Amino acid sequence: LDQIHEIILAILENSSKYSPLDCPIILNIERNSGKTIMRIIDFGKGISANDKKHIFERFYRADASRSNSIPGSGLGLSIVKELANRQHIKINVLDNYPRGTIFELSLPR
Repeated sequence: LDQIHEIILAILENSSKYSPLDCPIILNIERNSGKTIMRIIDFGKGISANDKKHIFERFYRADASRSNSIPGSGLGLSIVKELANRQHIKINVLDNYPRGTIFELSLPR
């Protein structure tokens, strides 16, 4: 449970860094047969298709031009991926149309 808590907090922190202050971040939980789906939905600038391929790599920063203005080391999402693997949680990164990102976590029951 502690690792799931860490995963959620890290994604929420990441979403808040890349979202305007006046935009909500939504946490949605849905139970299906056999699994729980958790979605963290933001209305920030989104993640490009190319960046989605790399965001779970250590030290990767999606927007090099803003990396100095947004705090962080580029380790948060790589830690999220490692913790998710340990807990058998699948993570999908989706576009939130018209703007933003959805981190979808599929947790086994």
